[in-house]
Amino acid sequence: MFLEAEQAANQARFFKALAEAREQFHTFGAIEDSNAKLDELVKLTALVLCANNGLIGDIETRDAARDAFETIKNRPEFHLDAGGSIFEPNSHLRIAEEREALFKLYLDASREIAASASDPASFGYDLLNEAFGHFVRENFRSNTEDAQYMTPPEVTNFMVELANHYVEQRPASATPLIVADPSCGVASFLTEFEKSRLARDGARPLLIGQDKVRRMLRIAHMSAKCAGIDNLHLGLGNSLEDGAWISKYDGTVDLILTNPPFGARFETAWLAQHSKASLPFFASTRNIRKPIDSEFLFIERYMTLLKDGGLLLVVVPDGVIGGAGVAALTRQYLSQKCEVLGIYHLPPVTFAQAGTRTKTAILVLRKTQTNSSNFIGADIDDLGFEVIRRKGAAFKKVEGANQLTAALETATSISSRGAVRTLSTAPLMVAGTIDFSRLADWDVKQFSLSTQDEDEAFDYVTLSDAADFVGSARKTQRYMEGSRYISILHAVSEGVWDYPSIKNYQPITPGTPAEAGEVVISKINPRIPRIAIVPDLGAPTIVSTEFEILRAKSGFTASGLCLLLRDPHAQQQLESMASGTSASHNRIKPEKLRNVRLRVPKDREAFNAAAQSYAEALKLIDTGLQQLQRDLVPRPAVVSS
Repeated sequence: MFLEAEQAANQARFFKALAEAREQFHTFGAIEDSNAKLDELVKLTALVLCANNGLIGDIETRDAARDAFETIKNRPEFHLDAGGSIFEPNSHLRIAEEREALFKLYLDASREIAASASDPASFGYDLLNEAFGHFVRENFRSNTEDAQYMTPPEVTNFMVELANHYVEQRPASATPLIVADPSCGVASFLTEFEKSRLARDGARPLLIGQDKVRRMLRIAHMSAKCAGIDNLHLGLGNSLEDGAWISKYDGTVDLILTNPPFGARFETAWLAQHSKASLPFFASTRNIRKPIDSEFLFIERYMTLLKDGGLLLVVVPDGVIGGAGVAALTRQYLSQKCEVLGIYHLPPVTFAQAGTRTKTAILVLRKTQTNSSNFIGADIDDLGFEVIRRKGAAFKKVEGANQLTAALETATSISSRGAVRTLSTAPLMVAGTIDFSRLADWDVKQFSLSTQDEDEAFDYVTLSDAADFVGSARKTQRYMEGSRYISILHAVSEGVWDYPSIKNYQPITPGTPAEAGEVVISKINPRIPRIAIVPDLGAPTIVSTEFEILRAKSGFTASGLCLLLRDPHAQQQLESMASGTSASHNRIKPEKLRNVRLRVPKDREAFNAAAQSYAEALKLIDTGLQQLQRDLVPRPAVVSS
């Protein structure tokens, strides 16, 4: 209780100084760029460290600090391993002479940063990294590539502790661990891992970080110096390029902890020219013509850096886990290179403070060739905070409970070997031995659904076993005179169509050709099931691209497929597979649909009879509705001659 009170008081004092400094900047227009404001804080923190160690004298005035900075900016303590200083050659203290009050506020904040590093328990977290977020968080709303620098401590700490669990299971070695982050940003993962090892056994790993932005390395370097960490080695440059500084560690790294850039795109021609050694798979592939997103490229880069048996814990967009195209190709590549030790889906709030609610996941891999993985997975709904906006800025508000704490306790205390089983429901956790090379989708929820108690009265098959997905092979086309177009809004209920609306619907949006007797299922908002048989409309029929088109395989009928998909067992899966920004925009990806498990009664004769009765009932309803429509339409008056 007393420690929490001390932390709160120290944090409040620090943020008060930052807020006052920020207000001074806005009031007087001094240094408008947010990154430049942060640079001034880093420079002053370097001065405070040098003063505390007796390397320089008085820095109590702006002029004294300005002169002192010129003498320390090229000191060996501030050199990067790849050469050069963390400060540019033309770097100077920029706070103007008439801004002495602003200088004092910054100096106070810098002293708080240095104090927090020497006594971290009394502050609760890394103040320099918090200052980074305080000044430049808003910049990342329009720069998805840089959002990785805003990894919340709840996620960082979980990944570090989970990494420790796996590291401690390995045989002891006389050589220090090599721990890397190829897109290290402010090096939170590396510095937190170092602190955790010191707290556990005092072992000092070799910490390796590279980033292409010097400012990030400047913050990383100063964070380490403030914390007394002298085994962090940093290089400037793009880790994806051949010959990058980090390349000298290829094939030797024991552990990678990272959150790579999302959304930066690279042309395949550029990769073939610059990354043949670093990215042999993507640089040589001829099957991809579009630019490739950076998150996929970094995943391969980790494989070339890791030694055999090396561990990777990485934050990835949720699309890496379940997407099609390059995402599916990447999963296939990983299934041949790695054991999938864990997948932990994170809630949309995770990076909300950085300006995005993109769903992400933590992927845990061991570099080794294996046919099966001893796997633990979780679907995390709550991190113990929400993000609110106040005066235009985003703030974390303590709310709920951090489920990663429970997930860590479970993951580090049970064996993942054996049959797939559900471990808990809040958070949802599963474990078991799984062959990921056979899976089109790695979503954790599918494993929970597959472990539900199975009724002996049913056989269980996947949707892809019961139906062909025929729509993807067909070219979309626009509505033409004389054709009919079916929208998802034309599905009334229980497989019934709104025929009058279909007859009068003439959209400009292209659709997919469909044939009478095929089954359509809506991919959007599965809470409202829209599953029906394509009717014979006496004209070429097009259906909305929001439908997936299925054709029953041998042994199944269209009406039988409809019944199986409307079964609560299937509906629960469909709802769990949806993802999106809101309930009305939830969609199921086609590759997930293929894995829906259907309960097929073993008494096939009785089931087929029920399916036939269902089809006949639908036909009667359709006939009745169409007759009712004809009866309601006014008939022209008969004029007698």
